[in-house]
This record gives sequence, C-alpha cells and structure tokens, in this order.
Amino acid sequence: MKNLLIASICFALLGCGSTTGGPERGSIEGTVTVDDVLVETGMIQLTPTDGNEGPMSGAVITHGKYAIPQAKGPVVGMNHIQIRGNRKTGKIIETRHGPTEERVPVVPDHYNKHSTLVREVKAGKNEFHFKLSSQPEG
Repeated sequence: MKNLLIASICFALLGCGSTTGGPERGSIEGTVTVDDVLVETGMIQLTPTDGNEGPMSGAVITHGKYAIPQAKGPVVGMNHIQIRGNRKTGKIIETRHGPTEERVPVVPDHYNKHSTLVREVKAGKNEFHFKLSSQPEG
C-alpha cells in the first residue's frame, strides 16, 4: 500500500506528457483542510475531464499546502480532483522495514476514490483552497 502511494505520487508529479508543445497548462497552489485542520501530508491529483484532454498533474501536500508550477501544472479546462492525506497518531508501529510512526488517513473516500470534485483551471496562476469535511456530503 505504501509503495502504491509512493508510485502514485511520483507518477502524478511527473505527469504523462511533455512540458513543451503539449496542451496549455496553468500553475496551481492552495491549501487543504479537513474539518478546519490542515492536512499534515498527502497528495492532490488533477485529471482532465468533461472533454478536456491531456496528462494528469499532481503535487505533494505538506502542512496543508501544495503547489504545482505551470510547466508541470494541470491542463487548462475542467479537471477532476482527488485528494489523499494522513496524520501521525503518535504511536510507533513495527513494519517489515522496522519501527515507524503510525499514520492514519484523514481525507475521506468521498474526496479521493469516490471524488466528485471538479475545478476549472485557467491559463496562468490558479488558487484552489479545499475546505473538506469528514462527513459525507449530502
């Protein structure tokens, strides 16, 4: 699971396309909170949607903040957004790689594998602040 998360982050950060000659991209930055608490660590992934085509883009979330420069940024147009995040519990657990700090997810599935978040990325600089709730939207 940990290796899958690392591979997903690397893939999202590298993207699938060229930084020259491909689709127009925008830069993006912002914050992510769950129940008004900054997400300690995680990732955000943007995938073109609604007829918009091009590579996905992503960034690591650290202390609630993320940023993607234009060269690696999301494609201009509508993008589907998935957010994952976790926090330390303060407990040390034993893993196959030795002792490590336990982390638990803080971003509910309705913002990642079941996400309906969509934002329009414009050319140039974009700011998206995500104030998420641990309760399902209804």
